[in-house]
Amino acid sequence: MNLHAQTSTRPGPERIHPALEIADPASAWWIGQAILRLRREIAWRRTLQDGFANPAQAALDLVRHDQAKRAFFATDAACLYLSTEIAAEAPREGLFAALSRRAGLAPGEQFVLGLALAAELDAGLAPVLAACQGDAARPYPTLALAQALWEDPVAVLAAADPCRPLLALGLLEPVGHGAPLIPAPGLARYLAELCGIEAFGLTRLVAGARPGEEDTPPTVLAARAAADPEALEIVPLKGPAGRDAASFLAGLISQGGRAILRCPSADEARLRQALILAWLVEADLLVDDPMSSRDQAGEIAAVAGRMPGLGLRLYLHVTDRDCLQPLINGRAGPVIPLPAPSKPQRQSMFHHGLGACAASMGPDIATIAQDFHLEETEIARLTMGLAASDTPIDGALLRQACEMEAALDFQNLADRIHPRHKRADLVLPPAIADQFSEAMSAIQGAARVRADWGEKSAFGIGLLFAGPPGTGKTMAAEVIAKTTGLPLYRVDLSQIINKYIGETEKNLARVFDTAEKMRLILFFDEAEALFGKRTEVKDANDRFANVETGYLLQRMERFSGVAILATNRRKDLDDAFARRLRYVIDFPVPGVAERREIWARVFPDAVDLSDLDLGFLARQLQMTGGHIRSIALNAVLQAAARGEEPKVTMKDVLVAARRELDKLSRQAGRDVFGRYWDEIEELRA
Repeated sequence: MNLHAQTSTRPGPERIHPALEIADPASAWWIGQAILRLRREIAWRRTLQDGFANPAQAALDLVRHDQAKRAFFATDAACLYLSTEIAAEAPREGLFAALSRRAGLAPGEQFVLGLALAAELDAGLAPVLAACQGDAARPYPTLALAQALWEDPVAVLAAADPCRPLLALGLLEPVGHGAPLIPAPGLARYLAELCGIEAFGLTRLVAGARPGEEDTPPTVLAARAAADPEALEIVPLKGPAGRDAASFLAGLISQGGRAILRCPSADEARLRQALILAWLVEADLLVDDPMSSRDQAGEIAAVAGRMPGLGLRLYLHVTDRDCLQPLINGRAGPVIPLPAPSKPQRQSMFHHGLGACAASMGPDIATIAQDFHLEETEIARLTMGLAASDTPIDGALLRQACEMEAALDFQNLADRIHPRHKRADLVLPPAIADQFSEAMSAIQGAARVRADWGEKSAFGIGLLFAGPPGTGKTMAAEVIAKTTGLPLYRVDLSQIINKYIGETEKNLARVFDTAEKMRLILFFDEAEALFGKRTEVKDANDRFANVETGYLLQRMERFSGVAILATNRRKDLDDAFARRLRYVIDFPVPGVAERREIWARVFPDAVDLSDLDLGFLARQLQMTGGHIRSIALNAVLQAAARGEEPKVTMKDVLVAARRELDKLSRQAGRDVFGRYWDEIEELRA
């Protein structure tokens, strides 16, 4: 339909507004039926005394005036003309006619729908509708009005039957005798050919495979997708939010599946509109917006439950298993897993997204596609941003962008740690140092085994660092990160652990799922808080705590990256975790030799240490490396405050040591400080 100045000298019967022109012949005819009958009804009501002022009396007098009304229609010149127009044959072609055939609408139901469409399209009908009902408060069509206008009032009642097409297909809002007749959102404009489906935000999926995907043989789902469903069927597609459900379904279309429309979101009005339009064009429907809310899934299931007669499939991208229950209780079929893009597909997506920039980055892209298991939409988003920038793109920039994109899903559950320590900073006894070196070699070799040696199953490296505070567990994690070049993320237990049942598991699932997207080190400090021993079940809290521990065991076993657990209380860890870890390294309190080496290495390179008695400090101050570093830092700060050359004196160190011992509530006197006691006499308690 087009809105323009009407040039015809005789306006068509299907409109009140002269500039309103309806292109679809069947829609125009049925809307015309409504308006012609309204005109005839207005002519009759003019003959009634108080016909407008007393609607109740007019309704009560319907039977009494029935014969007079029929006689008036048969004798009045205007009514004779209108009746002749009404008796014209209905067109058999057009959108309205096609809808009526597919839905199985009887003539009375077609008239009710035409009356509703007329009121939706032509605002000029409002006073006419009110006048025909003798009620200024009802400027809209009702079922009672439809009965008054149509020859067979009983046939009109089918419009209120929930088992009949108008309600079963959702073409009309549920109606009562006094309620407005309201068509489904957008239906009037579409049937009148005011616009196409694109105006409602719907687009057609184009058949084709994802970049880098070879031709695949038809699947069971593809065979199902080719058949015409008899009723509305919900098909849940399970996968992360970044996975491209549209590309997956485009592959089904290429294997002979039905046409599919895409709908950007699934609020109730938009979904009802999209479902009806998809049914009208004989296509299935995909809701683009991934669902992670149980409430949202319940709303969609409720909408589908009110439109059971629509023969199509509704594909829903579901990211959380909690969403599945409302759908399964509704009209959902089997859950279909969305396959992750393979390395060749990711590589092809990077080349496609970066365009000409990718020509000189072949080896870098191959390595990045191996290291980062990003989803289709994530690759598209980051390559689009890089390609649109003026910054020259190289492998380092692309890797950084990939890490930032992958880490978005951590939200506030894990923080990036930039390692400060190198291998020489970590002082360990020889046997422990050898074990630590083996663990680092295994981490460096794991990537090569997976990439080049044909290892098909994903495997990870799990390490447990156990020992008292300050023995170097966190430093060791930083050393591994700096040596291997892998990013280090520390899990924030305060954000992970949640008092509500099931929330801790969800947070852990997010952490592990995000960590699987890239080669990294996942660091759990104070791991006993999460990986504690399972207890005897005495109440619901114990039961759910054991469930969380069991879930952790499963995820740790399946995790293909590097996970480091650090604990001060190894005895509190569940024994099942130790069996799943490749290396368990005990970090002991350093002995004299190790402490001397720590003292020698802990100060900045530019600091003059000639005044220090490192042997005395190592023998007398029996502390861990963490406390030694704290003492050294405080001594350096005091030396710097004097404004002299960068030199730390023995007194600086001893004063800082006494302060550290005070923090630990450890008494220390001449037996600890020996001959230096007199130099720090002012520090006596």
